[in-house]
Amino acid sequence: MKFGEFKNRALTTLIGLQQENGSWHNDAATTISALDALSEECGGPDPVCRFSGLHAHLYPKTAPNDWLFKFSWGLNSQDDGNMAAYVAAIYHGIGFGWRELPQDEPIDPARAWLLSKWLRMNVLTDADFQLHVNIQSLEQLKAEEPWLIALIGQSSLHCNAYWARYSKNNPEERPDIISRVKQLLNLIRQDHWEGRTITPEEATAITGAFLFHDCTVHICGNAAEPLDLRSLREVVVHWLVSKQSALGSWNDSPHLTAHCLKFLDNVLVGLHAEYANWEGTESLSYGITYLLQPSVVAQWGSLYNYQDVDILATLIRLSKRHQLHSIVDSVEIDDSIYAPDVFISYGGPDAAFAKKLAKDFEANGIRVWFAEWDLDYGDDIVQSIENGLIATSKFVIVLSPEAVKRPWVRKELSSAFQQALSGSGKLILPVMYRQCQPPPFLASHRLADFTNEAQYELRISEIIRRLKGKKPSRT
Repeated sequence: MKFGEFKNRALTTLIGLQQENGSWHNDAATTISALDALSEECGGPDPVCRFSGLHAHLYPKTAPNDWLFKFSWGLNSQDDGNMAAYVAAIYHGIGFGWRELPQDEPIDPARAWLLSKWLRMNVLTDADFQLHVNIQSLEQLKAEEPWLIALIGQSSLHCNAYWARYSKNNPEERPDIISRVKQLLNLIRQDHWEGRTITPEEATAITGAFLFHDCTVHICGNAAEPLDLRSLREVVVHWLVSKQSALGSWNDSPHLTAHCLKFLDNVLVGLHAEYANWEGTESLSYGITYLLQPSVVAQWGSLYNYQDVDILATLIRLSKRHQLHSIVDSVEIDDSIYAPDVFISYGGPDAAFAKKLAKDFEANGIRVWFAEWDLDYGDDIVQSIENGLIATSKFVIVLSPEAVKRPWVRKELSSAFQQALSGSGKLILPVMYRQCQPPPFLASHRLADFTNEAQYELRISEIIRRLKGKKPSRT
């Protein structure tokens, strides 16, 4: 399949993993990475830049006239339903950060890293959804790591076009950015940066993504004492490209490779029409191809943590660059990566519980066929369900008094049994959600008892172990 279909499946998986409180995995870092990916899809490449006061100043003809986190231009496409779902998920996720991130904790390097990622998203929100933190404390943190200095600078490089702070000030006059740039220039090791906790390649990619962003270069070039970063930019690009392997990766790490590609993408934008003969273009092509190899997608495609989701966000950004679209679309992706492995059968009244199971399975790398996610408007329901049953090797049925009476549930169970009897090796795993008399088909099967809500975490871990084909522990 092409990247467009792959991306849609990945975003469907991502939406399915969002928790009721708006987070992904109840983790602030994974949540902001998910918001990045969804925003890249809804708002085009680098939306944080496109909807900032600085971008509106530099490119007034392309700046949106009414930006209140509506992505209204995107909802006119044929994918209105998907876009609406993405925007709703973004709102929900922003609400999580607004409610759950502590506002008054001391700023240390770990917290500065997290807040810097979140504060970038403030560009895309109106005043009611701003994440309020002590920005002054963040900016005054005496960071020594180049990549952390860069992230703090990146968090404030782009500010909302309608913020009061820009009503009187020229967006080009940014002494705070100039100060960060000078710090970083003093820390460079000839052609790269180093970090205490990360590799030189990662430190350089994160630092360079801020330092050589088109907006940073413009601010520095138009300062009272101009700083020309273009010659240094090429030196750093040449060093980083030289570290890329023949397979297209950096250090055989998908996440590091995504960082490096995002850096090269930021440089690419500043080159304008000069990109055709630039050495980074070929490097971008190799890196994209590497990230979309089946064995590599298998490493990050579950979207289990923020690193995995960062990779998806980077690929979505690159796919929307007109210079790179043909490269991304030329890669043929193995469609088995998103093939479902588990079919979940349930009755309507049990939909919320079944969805919770589906999310927990997906969060642990187990692909599911779930009606709410896999049946679309206009689909042939009978054929789609039959295809889902045939495609999956495991069948989980949610049992309740209502479910065992539902014709659809009985038909799905009957079909699963026929497949099992035909020698397919299909695993049938009954889940007792609410006490009832199981169908005769299941008389010889051991049930997973979920009737006690307090034991949910124990039971779900046991089910996941079984679905992954692992034996019970004897300890």
